[in-house]
Amino acid sequence: MSRFSALSTALALSLGLALTACSSGNGGTTFVPPSGSGPLIYTTDSGNAIQEFAASANGNVSPLASVSGVNTQLNSATGIVRDSSGRVYTANQGQNQIVVFSSSITGNASPLFQISGGNTQLNAPTGLAFDSSGRLWVANPSGNTLTAYTSPSSSNGNVAPAITIAGSNTALFAPIGLGFDGSGNLYVANYQTSAINVYSAASLATASSNGNITAIRTISGTATGLSSPTSLYVTSAGVIYVPNSAANSVTVFGTGANGNVAPAATIAGSNTGLFSPQGVVVDASGNIYVACFGNPGFPGSVNVFPAASNGNVIPSQLISGSNTGLFGTIGISL
Repeated sequence: MSRFSALSTALALSLGLALTACSSGNGGTTFVPPSGSGPLIYTTDSGNAIQEFAASANGNVSPLASVSGVNTQLNSATGIVRDSSGRVYTANQGQNQIVVFSSSITGNASPLFQISGGNTQLNAPTGLAFDSSGRLWVANPSGNTLTAYTSPSSSNGNVAPAITIAGSNTALFAPIGLGFDGSGNLYVANYQTSAINVYSAASLATASSNGNITAIRTISGTATGLSSPTSLYVTSAGVIYVPNSAANSVTVFGTGANGNVAPAATIAGSNTGLFSPQGVVVDASGNIYVACFGNPGFPGSVNVFPAASNGNVIPSQLISGSNTGLFGTIGISL
């Protein structure tokens, strides 16, 4: 069941699915990098698996690798992100833990290290992102907090965060996704209030001593189309992509968006195949990759849309089907 006892019934239902679904995975599959220079797609399944595909994958294809098994320590895996060395960080929502794997994960692999324990202040960790200094930031929806940890070599085990963003000024209400623009401003998706908060790089610089900071911008209101956002992705220029689990949509906001503003684009409709979208990431060409939890009891999917997509568009790629191993897909990273 969901660990989000303090949140709304809708949040408990949506993310409760993430904590109770299961994924068999193929724990014996060996990681085989695809040919060429294209990136990999890394996804988390709401059970205990990481699936890896070539970015060009399409259809009912088998993953290049499926990481699962008792050694992995994966438990209700949600957010996933890679550092500059290619290491894979995954949030274990059910264990209040971050587990870290090498860039060449194989089957039933053990983590290189983990962030876990009472000192960490992790509280149902979900969204993950790195800032330009290499600090790992975590959205903790059950605690209405954001926590940041220094370089992995010094953030192993039961370590206290270097920064904690919390308090009445922050307007954090079930923060679930986060990311940084090229200027170091922090963007946070709030599930409970269907709002995006933006915090300035300057305020973050002093947050270690005063974490009760105020957002410089907030995107919220009926015009925004935000509806139980589950994560977000921010480009260097500050363009924001937001999957909305309650609306089966992805909304896109331009640089500087603020207040009750309409999105610059909305991907939604029967052609899109979006069902409970959870994670989103955009590649260097602007292609939009969306992880969909899927209809409970049925496989999840990765829906890929061309750059500048808007409206009821058909995905240019759709990874879905029994061979994919996707089931209750939540996190996505390239």
